[in-house]
Amino acid sequence: MGTERKHYEQWFAKCRGPRHPADEAAALIAADASDQMQASGKYSEASVDKLVDAASSPRGLVWNCGADLLCAAVRRWPQTSAAIANMLKSRHAKIRLRAISCITNAMPRPTKIQRITDGLVDKSGTVRAQSPVSDGISSKFVDKKDLTPRGIAKVVSELKKED
Repeated sequence: MGTERKHYEQWFAKCRGPRHPADEAAALIAADASDQMQASGKYSEASVDKLVDAASSPRGLVWNCGADLLCAAVRRWPQTSAAIANMLKSRHAKIRLRAISCITNAMPRPTKIQRITDGLVDKSGTVRAQSPVSDGISSKFVDKKDLTPRGIAKVVSELKKED
């Protein structure tokens, strides 16, 4: 049993309220994929696909675990951020919104800025509004009411200045 699987099994056992075996099983598939990559020490496209499936889930428990594991994978294997870029290309706004939640400081700075910019110019207002929040910059650079092209350009230029 890998460390991620063990962590999530313990977490599920401690959670209050009703248990959801199907959701727990889906989350553990992602945990096993993460453990497999950690054990081999190598990036695996198949394992990342399982992490993306979990991080794209409409089920809160599965999404929470999947997003956490996907962010952890980005810290260890920066090329994992390409999977988040692919999530941002989904035709489903909810998957793009979930991708925004996976943006992490562990990403290379230019990649992170590009992912936030992708979110800021998304066709869904919900995704646009969540993009600056994912980086903790909403209060710093932009008011959510100002997600106009001018406001977006301001956020992007401020992000680039921080480099």
